[in-house]
Amino acid sequence: MNDSIKRIPSLDGLRAVSVLLVVFSHLVGPLPYNIENAVGNLGVRVFFVISGFLITSILVAEVEKTSTLSLTKFYFRRTLRIFPAYYFYLAAVFLASAAGIVQIPPESFFSSLTYTSNYIEPGVWELGHSWSLSVEEQFYLLFPGLILLCGLARTKKCLIFIVLLTPFIRVVNFLILESYVGFEIPVWYVFGFHTNMDALAVGCLLAVYRKQLHDNEQYKNFLRSPAAFCFIPLTIAAIVYNYSYNIIYFGVGITLLNLLIGSLIDWVTVNCSSAAGKILNSKIFVSVGLVSYSIYLWQQPFSKYDAEKWWTHFPYNIILLTAFSLLSYFLIEKKSLYLRQILENKLFNSNSKNLKVQNELSRKTV
Repeated sequence: MNDSIKRIPSLDGLRAVSVLLVVFSHLVGPLPYNIENAVGNLGVRVFFVISGFLITSILVAEVEKTSTLSLTKFYFRRTLRIFPAYYFYLAAVFLASAAGIVQIPPESFFSSLTYTSNYIEPGVWELGHSWSLSVEEQFYLLFPGLILLCGLARTKKCLIFIVLLTPFIRVVNFLILESYVGFEIPVWYVFGFHTNMDALAVGCLLAVYRKQLHDNEQYKNFLRSPAAFCFIPLTIAAIVYNYSYNIIYFGVGITLLNLLIGSLIDWVTVNCSSAAGKILNSKIFVSVGLVSYSIYLWQQPFSKYDAEKWWTHFPYNIILLTAFSLLSYFLIEKKSLYLRQILENKLFNSNSKNLKVQNELSRKTV
């Protein structure tokens, strides 16, 4: 694998911003124009696009080197990256429920355990955020097989088709449900894989077309210009400000937001020496970005602004969120990645250099 993608500047910092947006959206009360939900949605979408970008970078590098993909190796790596911290969180919540600390019906755990909560709503706050993890897990299950079956050239066409098709799927969903007066919006309407797959596809397309884009002088000049610095963030902010469940937002707004996030990812990696890049690559932002997966898992029980429990009130919520996130990261995440490194070397006979590069990339991927 090319060492140039060993560490991508600014992405850890951008992941830190994303998870902080999610935490902020849960900590604050209702804001004008539903801003708190829009900010949380933005944070999750940035995670989706980054995941698509990094996973595709890993898979494309393997295809270019070996002319094939090892699905066994990919799923082995994803399992030890994702499952330990996630199921540790679910086990802790289950024990808290069994002890009467929180009230969660046992059946509510089913969809979270099976990564289907983006279609089967758990119905409890402590498990509600598992919808986005379900979307990502479904992506991990499907996308490598698509590359293996179709090859890179056809996969690129499929990704473009997905980006064009998904807005129509969202609009059809909206029009069907709009005809039901007083109909409660089902979870799949907003959280389903079929209504979010274009965010992941945009990240994938950035990975496969990035070199071609950077060979285009006009595109490169735009990325490095003050115009890009102003246009991309301000347009994202305008869409977030106008966040609303209507046909325009589902049809155009989300698609444009995904594309702008892809542009933002490319912008922050190219302009890593700018003032914004220096902030994203600072020690504090990189550190938060590295722990972002555990923070995302554990922010849910401590960040419900209107909960009556003492652990959801400041400063206890911040102290406990920090403590449990660090515990999850150092006790579960880091140890499972270390185990993965040892087992991968034995099971797949990877040489140490390639193993180190793969681990560096996967370390930054939710």
